[in-house]
Amino acid sequence: MNKFTDSRMENMAASSSNYTDKVLNPQKSRQWLIGVWLIRVTYIALSISCVIDIIIGFTEKFDWVDWTSLLIRLTAVAIIVIFAEPSLKKNNPIPAVLTTIIVSEIALFFMCVVSPLMIAWLLGIIISLLLSLLVIQLMPPTWMGKGIFISFVGGAVVALTDFLPKTVSYQINVSDPQALLLTAMAIGLSVLLFARYSKYPVTAKLVLAISTLVVFGVNILGVIISSVLLRSENMTTETISAISSWFLFGSQIFVIFSAVAALWLARFITKPLLEIVEVADKISREGDLSQRSITRYQDEVGLMSDSFNQLIASLFEMANIAEEISSGDLTMEVTPKSDHDDLGNAFKKMVSSLRVTVASVAANAAELNQSAAELSEASLQARAATDQITNSMQQMASSSQDQTSAVAATSNSVEQMSKAIEGVARGSQEQSQSVAKATEITDQINTAIRQVAQNANAVATDSASAAETAKNGSQIVEGTLTGMHTIKTKVDAASEKIEEMGKRSLEIGAIVETIEEIASQTNLLALNAAIEAARAGEHGKGFAVVADEVRKLAERSSLATKEIDALINGIQSTVSDAVQAMAESSSEVEEGVTNANLAGKALADILGATTAANKQAALASEATARMEQASQELVIAVDAVSEIVEQNTAATEEMAATSSEVSQSIEHIASASEENSAEVEQVSASTEEMSAQIAEVTDAAASLSSMAKALDQIVVGFKLTRE
Repeated sequence: MNKFTDSRMENMAASSSNYTDKVLNPQKSRQWLIGVWLIRVTYIALSISCVIDIIIGFTEKFDWVDWTSLLIRLTAVAIIVIFAEPSLKKNNPIPAVLTTIIVSEIALFFMCVVSPLMIAWLLGIIISLLLSLLVIQLMPPTWMGKGIFISFVGGAVVALTDFLPKTVSYQINVSDPQALLLTAMAIGLSVLLFARYSKYPVTAKLVLAISTLVVFGVNILGVIISSVLLRSENMTTETISAISSWFLFGSQIFVIFSAVAALWLARFITKPLLEIVEVADKISREGDLSQRSITRYQDEVGLMSDSFNQLIASLFEMANIAEEISSGDLTMEVTPKSDHDDLGNAFKKMVSSLRVTVASVAANAAELNQSAAELSEASLQARAATDQITNSMQQMASSSQDQTSAVAATSNSVEQMSKAIEGVARGSQEQSQSVAKATEITDQINTAIRQVAQNANAVATDSASAAETAKNGSQIVEGTLTGMHTIKTKVDAASEKIEEMGKRSLEIGAIVETIEEIASQTNLLALNAAIEAARAGEHGKGFAVVADEVRKLAERSSLATKEIDALINGIQSTVSDAVQAMAESSSEVEEGVTNANLAGKALADILGATTAANKQAALASEATARMEQASQELVIAVDAVSEIVEQNTAATEEMAATSSEVSQSIEHIASASEENSAEVEQVSASTEEMSAQIAEVTDAAASLSSMAKALDQIVVGFKLTRE
């Protein structure tokens, strides 16, 4: 919109609120101050004239006429000061203005009756215009027409005082300063009144225009008739005076009836317009689209009422459609009235866009729910695998404890064997006992070595099983990671769809701005029409009234579009909240991916630990094999001692060497057992950590499933197809 239109709109807004501002905050209104001082000047002028007459009364003799006039003026001053001034101080202009108008007109009427002026018709014009100016300055719009009506009726009554003595003079004596002053005042007051004519209410415009035209028309006609009669040689002075007096009487009665007719005509025109304004005001304030304007006439106002009702019906239909959409029914079919039906086309596009968006959200919600179920199932499998690993580690720990006990027993046996060898060296007399003892010890060693071999094999088997389980757990976590990435992709897609819905709402806002611009252009056209009507003069007055009301309706339409814009802002705010919720869902998915990565890392650590344990078990198995071989050699040595006594020394040395090797093997087994126990503890700790991480993944899967169900519940509220 260009700067010219903006300035015109601002001027109209300022002028329409001028009278309201004057009543609500009068001290700040220049117009109010002018009106107040007009009232004060009225009673001050009357007071000054009374003081002057009293001073003159001391020097000259006053008759009853002078005293009556003085009493009337003093009474008028007292009434205005007592009743009008307090009302002004209370910011209540209506009683003050009515008191001033009525008291001034009554006072002037009795003054002219007591002391005829012969030019009371001219004074009546001045009084009518001056009091009308006072009304314009102080009265609120609803009282302006009535105040102007009272002013012109009072002026006509004052003018009728020339009819009583039959001394009317329809002539303006250019040599009389009083007559010239009154004429100049009449012209000046007319200019002041009509300078701001476009800002007056319709009733005030009609009453002021008709009454002013009639007053000036009949009085100018009286001057013309009087001039013609005075130039006629066949007319006597008495006849001319009688004709002028009766013309004065008829013209002032006509002025009164014209004012009454103007007031009635204004009410006749404004009543249906005010009804339309009242309906529009209720719609704008309460939003009640069930309101309808009553069509009373078949003229332009009636057509405007019908058009206004059609506009309300269209808005009501759109409101019903919007209500159905808000309840989730997206099966509504919006049919625009034409290609230029911006609101209908906008609703149609909005419904279509919402259908696509909700359908997409429903599909994404289903996929999200499925992914959550898969993630939950994978976490359960991972938990089962972790429990299995824990059990295996517990069995391995138990085996390690058994192995440690066996190693301790073997160590004791070796010590006993060493003592036996020493006994053989000390004396051959104990050889037989030593051989028997060695045989027994050898059997114990052989049994212990077999037990150690079995335990080592069990450790190797369990280590291989733990490694395989850890490998399977790693593969499951990798599958979980893949599912989490799929969920993240779906959540991002849903977020993009909701953002697209937000963009659609922005397009709706742009369409509403277009509607508001059309209303503004309509307002501008109405202003231009009013200007053209003013140029047309008398023939364009009716059209000017209609144009002014069209402007007001355009302003109401602009206000309605602003309310629609507020609703669109509410939809955009809701879309923004949905985008934020989807962003939070994406953040939760990211956290699930991070937890799954941690679980994968823990499983990798477990796999490494089980591999190391497996290697240690293999070493233990090899050591037991060598120990078993040594025990067999020990048996052979014992047998050799039994068979060949003469080789006792050599056999004893061989047994000592063998016992040394056995001691070293036992120490190696003990060290391997300790390392195996340490690895088992490490694997157990890693398994516990992995269990905690799997629990977090399970919680994340449950949360994701809850969000998917909540999103599904929201989507279920929308109806996309007709049953």
